[in-house]
Amino acid sequence: MSKEQPNNPLHGIKLATMLEQLYVEYGWEELGDILNINAFKKNPTYKSSLKFLRTTPWARAKVEKLYLKTMIEKKRAYEWTKGGGSNEPTRDNIHLAQSWIVSQYKHEYNPWHTHSGHFSGVIYLKIPDDMNKEYDKEFKDHYPASGLIEFMYGEKADFRSDNLKFKPEVGTMLVFPSWLKHSVYPFYVDGERRSMSFNAHMFVPE
Repeated sequence: MSKEQPNNPLHGIKLATMLEQLYVEYGWEELGDILNINAFKKNPTYKSSLKFLRTTPWARAKVEKLYLKTMIEKKRAYEWTKGGGSNEPTRDNIHLAQSWIVSQYKHEYNPWHTHSGHFSGVIYLKIPDDMNKEYDKEFKDHYPASGLIEFMYGEKADFRSDNLKFKPEVGTMLVFPSWLKHSVYPFYVDGERRSMSFNAHMFVPE
């Protein structure tokens, strides 16, 4: 059974990807010294190291911890540093490309899609009065879906999930990479669910 991991910052990132990026960042010798893992010290190869990590939980935990620490400290996860830049988003280097209002009513939905730009967002302005009642009713029988937004990334596998759902609430704002696939489920009560979305680009002024 797949398990939701809403608070796991490494959710959806493959072990192979982590190892590859750490190798590029440090090399085998420095990785072996930092983590004190013999598999990285004695004639290591990418294939043998990956096999070892997949069968050795304590070593995998060390690699995941170093990967997360490296991504945070060096800001490797952010679009504005991927090209070697160092500038961070400010009012001067974020361009709001598009913004629009979505009014959704009973039985309407939005199929899987992505956006343009570097990052996108949605803020909820209004929800039907009875939507929470519908949510609570569904929760008694199964994980609710009515009116929720769902994001999907990575490959489905045992003990992990490739999707993450959010319940819309007035005032809640979600910001996400524009390439991240998502959809919006229909709801079945009267009223309007109103939201405002946007696409934005980050650029480095010359």
